[in-house]
Amino acid sequence: MSSQSAGQDSGLSKFLTQLIAAIGGLGILTYAILWFGYTRFYGHFGVRLSDVGLDYKAVLGQSATMIALLSLGAFFAVGAAWLARSRMRWWVGVPLVFLASVAVGVLLGSLFALNNDGIRKVESGKGVPHVKLAGIILLDLQVTPVNRLDIKKDSPQDLEKNKSLMYFGEANGFVVLYDFTEGSVYRIPSDSINLWS
Repeated sequence: MSSQSAGQDSGLSKFLTQLIAAIGGLGILTYAILWFGYTRFYGHFGVRLSDVGLDYKAVLGQSATMIALLSLGAFFAVGAAWLARSRMRWWVGVPLVFLASVAVGVLLGSLFALNNDGIRKVESGKGVPHVKLAGIILLDLQVTPVNRLDIKKDSPQDLEKNKSLMYFGEANGFVVLYDFTEGSVYRIPSDSINLWS
């Protein structure tokens, strides 16, 4: 084996190590961004993520598409940086790091703005199926207006006549409803109501 071949194998090994580290870092960053988005949205209304069935696995599963796209970006960024470095052009890597930083900033800023838009929609009685950016679902909220509600037992009877309810989700045997005119959250046992949204 020649020294040039050994150097190429070593370079490829370093490239793969950097790529795996970059993808892992992007995965953690993506999860944190999405967790922040969900927490900020539902927290605004006084609802915990566990109230609507969102936990670690659900958020991680919903972030899979974004992680895949960011991983593809990481592959090209690390690959370009590795090629540039292997040819002694370190200065090519600086714009790549800058572009990656800008992309994360744009993602965070967009999520923040879209999150605010979703909050405004819910407060005005409009549903929010998901928060999208460039056709990619960032937050799968599924907040919908309640069209009909039948009370079976042990629930506030005045809810049945309420026309300003939003369905937020269901978990652990409870349905979470939000009254957008009063700003009130109701956690009602699932077996005590029928609702159509």
